[in-house]
Amino acid sequence: MKLGYLALLAGLLAQVACSSSADQLVAPSDDSERGLITSEDQATGEDAAENDSDSSSENEENASGRGEGENSEGENDEPGMGGSAAVVSCGEDTCKNTGLCSVTNNEIACDCPSGTTGNRCQTDLDDCAISPCENSGECVDAIGSFTCTCTVGFEGATCEDNINDCLQEPCLNDGVCTDSINQFTCACAPGYDGATCENNIDDCASSPCLNGGDCQDGVDSFTCDCPAGYDGALCANDINDCATAPCQNSGICTDGVDAFTCDCSPGYEGPTCAIDTDECSSSPCQNGGTCTDEINAYSCVCPAGFEGDDCQINIDECDPDPCAATGTCVDGVNEFSCTCDSGYEGALCDDDIDECDLGTCENSTACANTPGSFTCTCEAGYEGATCADDIDDCAPNPCQNDGLCLDEVNGYDCDCLPNANGNTCQNLVSTTCSRNNCWNGGTCETPSGGGAQECVCAAGYEGDNCLNSVDDCGGVDCGTGKTCADRHQTYQCICDNGQTGADCTGAPVCAVVDENQTATLTCPSGQVIKNIDFADYGLPTGACGDFQRGFCGAGSTQTEVETDCLGENSCDVQARNSGFTDPCYGHFKRLAVQVECGAP
Repeated sequence: MKLGYLALLAGLLAQVACSSSADQLVAPSDDSERGLITSEDQATGEDAAENDSDSSSENEENASGRGEGENSEGENDEPGMGGSAAVVSCGEDTCKNTGLCSVTNNEIACDCPSGTTGNRCQTDLDDCAISPCENSGECVDAIGSFTCTCTVGFEGATCEDNINDCLQEPCLNDGVCTDSINQFTCACAPGYDGATCENNIDDCASSPCLNGGDCQDGVDSFTCDCPAGYDGALCANDINDCATAPCQNSGICTDGVDAFTCDCSPGYEGPTCAIDTDECSSSPCQNGGTCTDEINAYSCVCPAGFEGDDCQINIDECDPDPCAATGTCVDGVNEFSCTCDSGYEGALCDDDIDECDLGTCENSTACANTPGSFTCTCEAGYEGATCADDIDDCAPNPCQNDGLCLDEVNGYDCDCLPNANGNTCQNLVSTTCSRNNCWNGGTCETPSGGGAQECVCAAGYEGDNCLNSVDDCGGVDCGTGKTCADRHQTYQCICDNGQTGADCTGAPVCAVVDENQTATLTCPSGQVIKNIDFADYGLPTGACGDFQRGFCGAGSTQTEVETDCLGENSCDVQARNSGFTDPCYGHFKRLAVQVECGAP
């Protein structure tokens, strides 16, 4: 700062020297341009040298006061000279921290307030240096003073006072408060606990009341509300409910809890044995007998036909047996009946029935009545006790060369294959084809090279007359319990037990109708047709569960039935040549179908 002051003074002298050689001195526009240094400026520079920490602020303050008392426009300046010293004065903030400024002999002096020092009062004395705050309070210095930030539990200018934590009477229920630093303790009255004696000690916590007594907590005490049947301070006493001898008629009293039981003498009942037991209440007299109650007893008056203490015995009217030797006696209630042997009737089964008067014999030429029975003389072709059975003339099969036997009354008819004829198909004939002997959809055609006509078989059939179905079961293993059955151009695994389904446990649904009839197949409610086990329109043999293809059949049967029936609960299939084509020309055909039903 002093270097700056010398530089400024040198510049001023040079300017004055230059001005003196000129004819006229031009005055600067303001004090700063004139470069005048006042005594206040000089003092400010000296102060800055003594107190570097306040130099910036004091320079600014001194600058603001500069110029007071300076000559304006160079008055009283003599040419060629530095001019007279400027008069100093106190600025608004010359003395810091509210110090009082004064000028003596053109020098500034500051009267500093308590707590500050320095030539401009710029230094704050540390009032906390003597640690005025007690009880670990934190001192905060101020200008000429200090403040104490007290630790918890103390107060006062220097934290000298311990705050009385008992002043607000925090202890409840007559508890005695003892103050300490930032806390208090309560000495609780009997029956209370807790930091402020707020808790009434639960004297019932140990469950002192016995036998289900209800404990009522008090202050340092408890009472027991005893359940019925008990008394005492802790409900420990079982009240003797037999003390009043409540059981009557020599009943024995047994004390309980708020109760008693009476073991009554025979013939009495009720809570106090006061009731004469009604031995008739259980209706001991059977079969409509009338009961009379007595003391610990009863008696029965029996209706006709019964006897015994309880009328439990039905008197046996069949002893002795009143029925004839041809009848069996059946005992009733005060009566009997006779069940007659076959051929007898009447109340005692002593009348012989004439069965011939009842038309018992069928297909008979004569009927003869016998004691208890009859005999029928059957017409030719019938048999059985009543001649009702048509004798099966096809057993054993008299037809030869694979002819089909059709049973008739007292006779039969053989349906021969194309290569045989005669009453029993005993004659083999030429296999030259014609319309009548190309089966299963085969056609009779002349070879392109000429020669005898021959049968051209439909797919799935072979042989001279197309009688043989190509075996589609070759190499097929259906597993245990199933057998492969050849179908037209395919095969099926059929259950050996006649059932259906993958596990052979389902009951099959079948239909067999003659040509020009309708076959109806219906599954149980809630089920649909899942699979067609067998379908053949032609000359099928066997029965439901064991159908077999005959020597001719329509190859389209399976497909047609699947189209009409799969997924349906019930379906109708027409057995007509128009639907399946005629596989057995000249023969009366039939349709056999077996299906498997199951859940949709």
